[in-house]
Amino acid sequence: MNTMILTGKGYVVTTCYCSLGWVNAVFETILGKPVKVKLEQAIGRGDKVCKFTILLGHKFYD
Repeated sequence: MNTMILTGKGYVVTTCYCSLGWVNAVFETILGKPVKVKLEQAIGRGDKVCKFTILLGHKFYD
């Protein structure tokens, strides 16, 4: 679920960042509490996929 934005040289660096916000909103809505989503891999950074880690709990901001 990523937005593939093509340029003359390939995907732009922001590919997957839109999905990061979407994943955050979905999990916060489902769980009813704040979460933190980390972008582990991104197509725009040369990876083959967008990969996210979702952190739960009150200590994820440390």
